[in-house]
Amino acid sequence: MASKAKAFLARLQHIVRTKDKKKFASLIHYPVLVFVKDHEAKISSRSAFLAKYSSIVTRDVRHALLAQTADCLFGNWQGMMIGDGEVWFYPESDGQMRIISIISDAPRGDKK
Repeated sequence: MASKAKAFLARLQHIVRTKDKKKFASLIHYPVLVFVKDHEAKISSRSAFLAKYSSIVTRDVRHALLAQTADCLFGNWQGMMIGDGEVWFYPESDGQMRIISIISDAPRGDKK
């Protein structure tokens, strides 16, 4: 599981660096739970996610994804966490990792 999680993180970081919204959307388990400005919502489709991409995958989310090191991924029974909880993912029954939640306004440790 650890090697798959590290590979998933590397793939996700590449996608964020290349700003490929469609590939990002393909890594999501729908419906995906998102939290934006203290609002919780379920995004039920790839097209709905893409329409709201910029308000979900914010600067803080991108920063958390790019700053995460593979050796410091946190995991528990809920899945694997990136950053301070900005992104959670887990392996589906077919073994593929998928994003299950995105928190666009998660508190970051370096904010005051």
